[in-house]
Amino acid sequence: MSEDLPVVRQKPLVPHEMTLAELQKDAEVFVDNVLQEAAKDISKSGLAQNKVHEKKATTSKYFKMRLSAKKNSPL
Repeated sequence: MSEDLPVVRQKPLVPHEMTLAELQKDAEVFVDNVLQEAAKDISKSGLAQNKVHEKKATTSKYFKMRLSAKKNSPL
């Protein structure tokens, strides 16, 4: 006979108190960190023919570009 297992509730991934702007900022920082680590790994492994510069990714510019593209879209 199977026993009833207790229900384990996990904490939400995004706290309810977090605003959309805070969530976007956290996402930008996370993406910047991932891109910096990837650049380090590529430069260390020698896969890059050109020297990879470790500079902060401009994800906020990317998001702004995407938003402006959506606003200018005819759809």
